[in-house]
Amino acid sequence: EQQEVLQVDGQPVTTFKWVCLPRQRFDSRIEFWSSPQHHGLPARIRITQASGSYIDMQLRSLQPLAALAAEPGLGEKTTSP
Repeated sequence: EQQEVLQVDGQPVTTFKWVCLPRQRFDSRIEFWSSPQHHGLPARIRITQASGSYIDMQLRSLQPLAALAAEPGLGEKTTSP
């Protein structure tokens, strides 16, 4: 739909907003803000029901995951003696 700037961890994040409009009377409207600088991670998702009730989920912060411990033998070539 359009570009929007959202705040994540107090920093501006440029996002692309996608909207899925309801097809039937009781279908929900889905809005999705994707962050290219975070590899397409959703920065916000809003789902609105026909009644007007909605859920609005917003990314507040990002924390990198710790590196995985290497498992013995993982990725190693094995040859018989």
